[in-house]
Amino acid sequence: MTDADDSYAPYAGLVVFPRSPADLTATATCPACFTRLRSTICIRCGLDLSHPAAIELAASSVDAAHLLDRRLELIGRIRYDSAQDAKRAMTAAPAMAQPAAAAISFPASTAPASTGPASTTSANALPTSTLPAWRPPASTATTPQRVPRRSSVQVIVLIVGVALLSIAAIFFLVYAFIAYGILVRSAIIAAITVTAFVVASVLKRRKLRTTAEGIAVFAAVLVYLDAYAVRANNLFDAQSSNVQLYWGLTLVISSVVLLAWNRLSRLRVPSIVGFAVLAPGVGFVAGGLGHALDGTTRAYLIAIVIAAAGLANPLAPRWARTASGSSKARAERILMLITSAVAILVAFSLAFVIERQVDAASTWALLAVAGVAFAHVVVGSRALASPTTTVLIAIIAGIGAGALALTGAALPLRVGDGLSLLIWPPLVAGTVAILIEALLRRAGSPYWLAIARLAAMCAVVIAALSIVPPLYVVLAN
Repeated sequence: MTDADDSYAPYAGLVVFPRSPADLTATATCPACFTRLRSTICIRCGLDLSHPAAIELAASSVDAAHLLDRRLELIGRIRYDSAQDAKRAMTAAPAMAQPAAAAISFPASTAPASTGPASTTSANALPTSTLPAWRPPASTATTPQRVPRRSSVQVIVLIVGVALLSIAAIFFLVYAFIAYGILVRSAIIAAITVTAFVVASVLKRRKLRTTAEGIAVFAAVLVYLDAYAVRANNLFDAQSSNVQLYWGLTLVISSVVLLAWNRLSRLRVPSIVGFAVLAPGVGFVAGGLGHALDGTTRAYLIAIVIAAAGLANPLAPRWARTASGSSKARAERILMLITSAVAILVAFSLAFVIERQVDAASTWALLAVAGVAFAHVVVGSRALASPTTTVLIAIIAGIGAGALALTGAALPLRVGDGLSLLIWPPLVAGTVAILIEALLRRAGSPYWLAIARLAAMCAVVIAALSIVPPLYVVLAN
């Protein structure tokens, strides 16, 4: 693990290099793409200049313009002084005795004496050959320090070592089940887990970050092996609980423990694993509490709750800590959004087959999918977006737009009303497509533009498909 992800530079997006220092001080153009501004949000690149950091950006631009002006002054000074020296050297040469090149090649101590006005001019100037050669500044002042790189062989060895440790832990767990009693094997497994936590934290404090992160991976594996051992050994009467509820609570509790460990040790692995298992844990808890539901409905409930729990992804940058302090937590957010996208797709697929005895169940299920997707879009707009997170949220928005467009077909399909199936699906899907198209035209930032495009595409496709049945009926008649 490295701390290179603590920079905002990857999120800069479109940035055009200034053509002159004047571009940096212009107040009527966007400081990123230099497009003429019509409002506080650039119509080309979407940069929001109402952000508090815009003041600091303006000051940095002015400072950069001053530095560029100073650079031009120094270049002009060097050229001017060089031209003046050459001019004085040419004037100092005897007009009739020898060519000007020979006069320039003489050092000051051996140059022939000149009489008349020319000697007066050359007395205060050195020939070009005696001028000291220009030397660049010392390399230590301009060359950035090289960041120490880790050997790929060392990284591979570390990965293999952690993998072997995990495999050994699994085999040791099996051996402990066979050879020892319940108390002994539980104590051994718990002791190994605590040792892994302590060793990883100590290595992190001694600046052995990569090794510490590898041991942290091993510790995370041991946490879930311990959870399996607790249920297999029926400790605390664990086997009497619902399996989904048990593993849901295990994932949620382990998430809290790992996130607390991240705060204390500033290791990155606990943060990634903790946020990755949080949403599935909440979903399995909901599934365990809804054990009375039929299998399809319970699966839909788990999926929609996982997708809703993924709304906590903006909390990752606020909570996660690294050795340098706060973290952008890109990996955590991406994992949570991928989980949410898969879960909302599963919920969308199951919405048509849940609770068959209730006619409006599919309609409400599709509306819930659309609502969770809309919530992801709103929450994502208030968080720091990256290209990857924007794409994932756009996928979620597309699924939500498709679910909303299909709400007109859900009820007629359930009740078998052929006439309503010809009227309501194209009407609802067309309305959704028109509304999203209107939003697309008003989109002022790349984030909203990407989301509205994919959502509009999904809604238009469903609207086009929903027109086929009534069109077929009209043509057939």
